[in-house]
Amino acid sequence: GADGTVREDVDTGLKIRVETLDGAVDTLASLRVESRELLTTTSGTVKRDPIMENGPEFVLDTVEKPTRASFNFKLATVAEDGHANHQSGILFALIEDGADRNNEVIIGISAHEDLRHGHNFRDVPGDRFSDATHRQAYPFVRARRWYQVDVFIDWDAMVYDVLFDGTQVVRKEPFTAASGISRVGLYNTHAGVVWFDEVFLGEDYTMAARCPAIAETGVELDRPWQYEWDPSELGGASTRHPMQRHDSHVSERVQYAFENGGLDPYDGDGHRAFTSEVDAKYLHGSAGGVMGELVAGALTYIPGDYIEEGNELRSATSHTD
Repeated sequence: GADGTVREDVDTGLKIRVETLDGAVDTLASLRVESRELLTTTSGTVKRDPIMENGPEFVLDTVEKPTRASFNFKLATVAEDGHANHQSGILFALIEDGADRNNEVIIGISAHEDLRHGHNFRDVPGDRFSDATHRQAYPFVRARRWYQVDVFIDWDAMVYDVLFDGTQVVRKEPFTAASGISRVGLYNTHAGVVWFDEVFLGEDYTMAARCPAIAETGVELDRPWQYEWDPSELGGASTRHPMQRHDSHVSERVQYAFENGGLDPYDGDGHRAFTSEVDAKYLHGSAGGVMGELVAGALTYIPGDYIEEGNELRSATSHTD
């Protein structure tokens, strides 16, 4: 008879599902992405072979220029052939498609043993194929806990900031783009399980507010230049009314007939017409432009003189009786 039916099953090694056990911020579900790709080498050895861009993608209806991209992620530990556990890894990718930039990651955030960021690459930021533009943003990432990443993009200056759990770890990193973002990728880059939750792509309504950062040179904070009065509000210089001499029956007396009776008729100054108390004036205002200061102070005062036993050592370096 004729040949029978041949059935072929293909295992992609990638599993994606919505998991309802644990969310990032008390949400009821998260996206679980599991990969376990295997590769047989020429010597017959079977090993894990992570695949780039391995996971779901979201294609935008139109090319967009979002000013904020946020997501939460969690990694897992994986036991491999009895050896020490290793962590899974993720790549959050903002991708631009086009003739000149097909499949190029405009801005990417990866997490495995540390957190890395990169721009204008095609692989994973920080891997052996990447250049110096892909660098470490945070030295370690732990498994089995949620992290939040916020990417703020300034399309006018073509720079981006990265906040990791609310702390700014990347400042004004430059990037290039021809038109904008076409796709968003949530990838699993190392064999294992990862979770994504609360993914956001849209407008930034934080007004670019940033917390101060402590650096070797001191406190780093984007503070506005402070000016006092606007030029239109300053007015001109101080002026006086012109002096006038008024004659009366007194000035017509004999004692004032010779040299005004010894008086100087225009001695002193006229009446004040306008008073300006601004010491220095500039084209942009009354002050020459001062960077806003960072002032440390107490925000909350608790009245009373009673200190609970033991608390005085937590709030002071020394104490007296």
